[in-house]
Amino acid sequence: MLNTNPDYLVLYPEDGLEEGGATFYPTGELDEDTVVVIADADGSLPGDISEAQLQSMLSSRSPAAVSAALGIQGATENGQAPLAARTSDITPYAAHTWTAGVSWSGAFTGGSIWGYDSSAKVSYVFNVTPGTNQKAAGQGLGYYSGYNGSEFGMWAKWYGVGIASDGSAGGATVPWGKVIATAQFKGKSMAPPQGANGQFSP
Repeated sequence: MLNTNPDYLVLYPEDGLEEGGATFYPTGELDEDTVVVIADADGSLPGDISEAQLQSMLSSRSPAAVSAALGIQGATENGQAPLAARTSDITPYAAHTWTAGVSWSGAFTGGSIWGYDSSAKVSYVFNVTPGTNQKAAGQGLGYYSGYNGSEFGMWAKWYGVGIASDGSAGGATVPWGKVIATAQFKGKSMAPPQGANGQFSP
């Protein structure tokens, strides 16, 4: 855990504790203005930004413009950015590929997201490859502040984001909050013994 700036707190993979299928980061009580930054599995910050860029983003009067320049998407309180919760919003520039068998896949990384406020949500949308007669379930990673016993902290949790079949995409919105992190997706084939593959956003 690194806290060299009162405006943000950086959490690394080794800071997390696995608790019932979710990850708990025992941060202590967080100020409502503090932005929580979740480092990627390799220890780098989302979008490969530096701490100097992070400080610039947080001090900017136009966070959307700075985050766009750095390749980080913004999430607003109504969940309409970076994607609306419409299944037609899987676009080539925003899509990431995934593949899975009949049990849950490992995590596939998507775009880097900056939650601008505590009520921010992120919309996951996914499909299966057209013309393949596949059906799959999806999960998207989200975040929320909460408790572990008497401790304050941040939770990272996998949320169900629906079912996709050939010709019909799946998707749902998940809580995100005032967090900068990389979106992650898991898939699972619902048509054994077939595997499944497709694309997801963000």
